[in-house]
Amino acid sequence: MTNFNFFLERLSSINDSDNYKEEKIKDLIALGKKIDESFWDNFLIILNNVDAFSILFDLPEEKISNVYRKIKKYLK
Repeated sequence: MTNFNFFLERLSSINDSDNYKEEKIKDLIALGKKIDESFWDNFLIILNNVDAFSILFDLPEEKISNVYRKIKKYLK
């Protein structure tokens, strides 16, 4: 499994009641913002193309959609 596939797998398996995982995701969101304030906005534009993203990374479309929703949730 590629590192990016691993990242998406981990992001899609977050359980909101698990504080450790939630903090890790918040750290990841903060890192993206530190790289560039518009990093996540740009990433979500690409991620929103679910069918192409699914083909490119050989992941089910449902996982891509779940990742998209979780990123949006943690950006709030």
